[in-house]
Amino acid sequence: MKRNEKVEDATIDFGLDEGDRIFSSIIKDYPELDENDCRRSTIIFSLFTNAIQYLHATGWSERRLINELFAHCDLAKDIVNDDEDEE
Repeated sequence: MKRNEKVEDATIDFGLDEGDRIFSSIIKDYPELDENDCRRSTIIFSLFTNAIQYLHATGWSERRLINELFAHCDLAKDIVNDDEDEE
C-alpha cells in the first residue's frame, strides 16, 4: 500500500511538532540521576522502535523511513554545531 505523498508530508510536519512536545516532556519528566541511569534512553529508544514498526506496517517503505531518519540526524548535527559556534 503506497500512501499519498501529501499525506506523508502532512504526517511528517505534524509528527515533528507533536514529537517535539512529547520528547521535551520525556526530557523534563525523566532527568538522568547519574551516568548509569538509562530510564530516559530506554523510553526514547522504545518509542523510536515502536514508531518505526508502526510506520512500516502502515505502508512506509524502509527507504523512506531511513531517508527521514538521516535527514533529521543531519538537522540535529546542524543544531549542535550552531550551539557550539555560539559559545
